[in-house]
Amino acid sequence: MERILICDDSRFIRSVLKDIFVKLGHTVIDEVSNGAEAIQAYEYYQPSLVTLDLEMPGIDGIRALQLLVTSFPKAKVIIISGNRNKELLFESLRSGAKYYISKPVTEDKIIDAFRKLNISTS
Repeated sequence: MERILICDDSRFIRSVLKDIFVKLGHTVIDEVSNGAEAIQAYEYYQPSLVTLDLEMPGIDGIRALQLLVTSFPKAKVIIISGNRNKELLFESLRSGAKYYISKPVTEDKIIDAFRKLNISTS
């Protein structure tokens, strides 16, 4: 079972993700709305998985990802974004993301990512 931190500036997306993760048998330990909060929550909870949006106010997803993997090299981060810019996708993977999911988020996309990352889907 993964302990998951969700970071997205959309309350609706956080709710959708939480529902999917709980249905798959995982625990959502916190939901935050920007990169700065994600870094603080990661330091506090040390989750086994983080989902991170790219476009957020303040510290954006790429910068938050870079700060997370620099401070916590074992951090497992999945980017979930509606941005279709392929350069951002590649930048996120080069910066340490383990996987990239494009919005809209579906249970099937989460299951596919989890399978590729060897995460249980109950």
